[in-house]
Amino acid sequence: MSEETKTTFAGKAKFLYEVLENPQDVVYHFDLITNSFVYLSPAIEKFTGFSPGDLMAMGLKEIIERFHPEDREKYQPRLKNHRNNQTEENDTHGLECRFRHRNGEYHWFSTSHKVIYDEKSAPIAVTGVARDITG
Repeated sequence: MSEETKTTFAGKAKFLYEVLENPQDVVYHFDLITNSFVYLSPAIEKFTGFSPGDLMAMGLKEIIERFHPEDREKYQPRLKNHRNNQTEENDTHGLECRFRHRNGEYHWFSTSHKVIYDEKSAPIAVTGVARDITG
């Protein structure tokens, strides 16, 4: 690899790091195969009271239990639909839900996400952004 290519790659990596690590909104990537988060941006801690590592270490069941009971009913069928390839490939999806912060209070959030498909059109991940809209 040439020095110019290395410099270009390093610049792009730094740019991508800054884009993902610094926004006020949460950027996430959820693996539908392993049912786990692959990436959660640092903004998640302000929103939930949990660090990205804390949430990534939680099981999906524990995370879903932190959703308000009324909102769990909306969230779980959508996740199941994504896993079962029952969503349109070009659709982006949004959801507004309440999540119980580490301090016990509920925070409203709005998400916008897209299902990622493999070369055989099977759903493999969900990537998106979440914003605290508690107000």
